[in-house]
Amino acid sequence: MKLRTLVFVLPFYALFSSCSGPVEGGSPGPYFSTKAYFTEQAELLSGQQYTLYRSGTINGEPEWDTVQSPTDSAGFWLREFIPFTEGDISKPAMRGAYRVDTLVEDGITELRYTSLRRKAFTQKLSVWMAGDSLVHLAMSTQSRNVVYRSSQQMEYVPHSRYSVSGSQKVMLRKGEEFSMETRLGE
Repeated sequence: MKLRTLVFVLPFYALFSSCSGPVEGGSPGPYFSTKAYFTEQAELLSGQQYTLYRSGTINGEPEWDTVQSPTDSAGFWLREFIPFTEGDISKPAMRGAYRVDTLVEDGITELRYTSLRRKAFTQKLSVWMAGDSLVHLAMSTQSRNVVYRSSQQMEYVPHSRYSVSGSQKVMLRKGEEFSMETRLGE
């Protein structure tokens, strides 16, 4: 299915992104680690049986898929979460590269990380917390170089749903737009 292929292909565009040195200013960190969070989620979800209901589009063409999660494989979930872990901003090279805003409303704290680098892979990361529990995560990424450009918007709601949408364009080829939403059912 194209949706499965899309989930596995998305991380590779990160290889085409350009790197740059640290930026002066911003918050010193540490920042929220999507890699650590989604590794923990993979371990928690690996012991449970879920039915994943996927729906999406590629260039406007709709697709649907249903997948049973294996009960003994954190690797399955780590592959599912690749788009989120690729956008991890907690790496030492990212220290000082993000402005961090904290907003509190109705007992929910939002940590909003905004890149100070125009060419950074992860442009924005917003994490909503109720106490120590993550209740929602949203991220936007971009990658571009001479032959390739892409952007993604992602959302995750624990034990409920996650989505990835965006576009990608390779020089001399038609661009693609895609969206995928996965809902977890038992």
